[in-house]
Amino acid sequence: MRLHGDHTAKREPSPEVIETGRELLRRLDFAASARRDDHNLNMIARASLKGDEGASLVGEFCRKLMKGTADYHVRAYHHHDLFAALIRTQPIAALDALFGGDSKAKKNAIRVINDIVRLVEKNPLSGIPDDSLLEWCERNAAVRYPIMASLITPFSGDEKTPLQWTGTARQLLKQAPDRLAVFKEFMPNFHTTSWSGSLASHMETKLPLLDDPEIRDDSALASFVAQTRARLKRDVESQRRIETERDRQRDESFE
Repeated sequence: MRLHGDHTAKREPSPEVIETGRELLRRLDFAASARRDDHNLNMIARASLKGDEGASLVGEFCRKLMKGTADYHVRAYHHHDLFAALIRTQPIAALDALFGGDSKAKKNAIRVINDIVRLVEKNPLSGIPDDSLLEWCERNAAVRYPIMASLITPFSGDEKTPLQWTGTARQLLKQAPDRLAVFKEFMPNFHTTSWSGSLASHMETKLPLLDDPEIRDDSALASFVAQTRARLKRDVESQRRIETERDRQRDESFE
């Protein structure tokens, strides 16, 4: 409530409140914490974890959270708001902690983020400013650009707005030393896992993404994009034939 009052009054929390927040987070048991606490913990993290000391604590909390998920004692999606706050408040420190370990630790971090996206339908990385994300990637470009490409939301849209490449996806493609490796990491997002109505129509909405001049005319991507577009178009046509035949048989059964 104190933090809520500070936010409403547009004033910075007092040093005592900030330290109290940090101490509470230090004592937090992720396994015992209830889902209903997540929103309040998000607010506490955003208010109390700024600055150099906050960066150190974010790294500590992220490693603690990852250890719990690796042991399957903790479900990170129960703490998705807090997890997003840690990443948003100290993106470099959080990414270092999440992906700074061995290959097994990296795979676990990737699994955790994908689980949150799948189960909560929120990407905890979406709050990272592009400049911070690129700064982190540049420190080990060959490895980090593809990792981030596999985890960000590459395109977005809804029933009223056509799908478009996100600014983050464009920035990764622009800055990565191997643009094709980055683009290939976007490919799983072209697979449809849930939909309503016609699957063919849903698949078809993704074709214009491959006609984007910035993507289509990139010399490093042109051949792969053309092949991908042709394959997706064939898949759409095949699915359309399946749906047409299914509808025909259904209509005949009612005659």
